[in-house]
Amino acid sequence: MKHYFKYKSFYINIDNENITFTDSGNWQEVRSIQEKKNKVQQTEKRSLFSRIFKVLGIIIYLLFSLIGLCFFVKSFIETGVELIVKDFKEVIIKQEFYIFSVLLLIFFINNLIVKKNKNYVQKIALLQKQISLNDISEILIQNKVVKIKTEEKEIELDKVSSKGIEIFLKIKADL
Repeated sequence: MKHYFKYKSFYINIDNENITFTDSGNWQEVRSIQEKKNKVQQTEKRSLFSRIFKVLGIIIYLLFSLIGLCFFVKSFIETGVELIVKDFKEVIIKQEFYIFSVLLLIFFINNLIVKKNKNYVQKIALLQKQISLNDISEILIQNKVVKIKTEEKEIELDKVSSKGIEIFLKIKADL
């Protein structure tokens, strides 16, 4: 069994052993990924240090997000109350108005960037990766969303083509 289909801006190749995410859908690329995978498994033992840095980065990001949220709520309450009670010209002079405005602007820009780059981030996260069919514990298919669960991670693929859904249904039946 060898199947492949286009998914967003890359390809998903499926054979008897693996699900592989590639740039071109070319089976030669799949073979080169398998060779790289064997080398990477040896170096993953050394990546504990990088995982610690990732966890620390997430904690710091959450901490700053919480602090920003606190400032946002405080500025929102102070600015909102003053806008109702006072004239707009008096409120615009205050520092809380600027903090509120900047935090609101950062929130909207962040949402636009995250939504726009979600596909790109997913492509980078999945590209050149392989999932062994033996490692898959469950495949959930709802509408055009496919969730692949393994012991280590869960991958969610949204807006999968009908050809891809058919292939994943076959794999699900074989599990």
